[in-house]
Amino acid sequence: MRTILLSCCVVCCVSLASAQQTVVEVSAPLAVLSDDDSHVTQASFRRIDTQQQWSQVWLEHLDIEPVYDNPNRESFQVDFKRCMVVAIFGGATTNTAGYRVDTVTNEVNTVVLRFEARTYQTAGPNGGAAHVTPYAFVVLPKTTKNIVLERSAERYKGQPPVWRKVAELPAATVTPNAQRSSLAHPKRVDIPDDIPFVLVRNAREKDGTVYKQRLHAAFSYESAHHQAWEDCLEWIASPYRKSGAFRAPIPQTNDPYLLRGLEDGSNDCMARIQALREAGHTDESIRQLAQQTLQQSGVYSSAPPPPPAN
Repeated sequence: MRTILLSCCVVCCVSLASAQQTVVEVSAPLAVLSDDDSHVTQASFRRIDTQQQWSQVWLEHLDIEPVYDNPNRESFQVDFKRCMVVAIFGGATTNTAGYRVDTVTNEVNTVVLRFEARTYQTAGPNGGAAHVTPYAFVVLPKTTKNIVLERSAERYKGQPPVWRKVAELPAATVTPNAQRSSLAHPKRVDIPDDIPFVLVRNAREKDGTVYKQRLHAAFSYESAHHQAWEDCLEWIASPYRKSGAFRAPIPQTNDPYLLRGLEDGSNDCMARIQALREAGHTDESIRQLAQQTLQQSGVYSSAPPPPPAN
């Protein structure tokens, strides 16, 4: 049975170290979602700091390819401006209902998360073992500290727990400046919540015949977003580019999701370019970066000609 634990209690303890007073906060996690039926079959630990990372891990957990994502699937929303998630995947194992978090300790340089497996016994042929894939998603307050995971190594009931370190999850190594130095299109576009995966609507032929039309709205939006981004880079890379902001060409279509994808792709590309300017890049260096990006993506077989001399 799926278990969701919510807690707001915080217990503070004070310890002395090196003759100086160090405050260590011991608390419960903000929330835990745990069960035994993940589609992730390899044991692993994940640190999730952004919505994009969360979308990838959550779809992997549900065994849904991004192209087949839809708004009616199971969801678990997290505010990544204030929170982060630690994912614990037990992989293919037996007789484990999930995981229980014991404590979360906020130390000077790390956050220590202690957890234990919720195991049970079975009987029957070959022991009657239940084959499961347990998991836990642990929501914590956002932090830039390393997350240390310690698991209970207790072998017999009633004995005090023995905590053993099983993983240390460092903060993301990609800095904002490094992210802003790239003009490559995002590998995954965050589809707005109000755009459905598939939309079935009535359409009308020229002779007045009404038929059911299946519109792959999310795919239409994502394809248009990618195309607008690419068009924007070609506009930036051109030595004959005029000043101002790029606007994607508007096709003759009644597909609102395609039109919205073109608009958002153009705006997102220009926002990335503005971030480069604010980071100190010149227009010429941005033009060269756009050319390199187009070459790497195969749009350009070779660099375009240099700008004409004045």
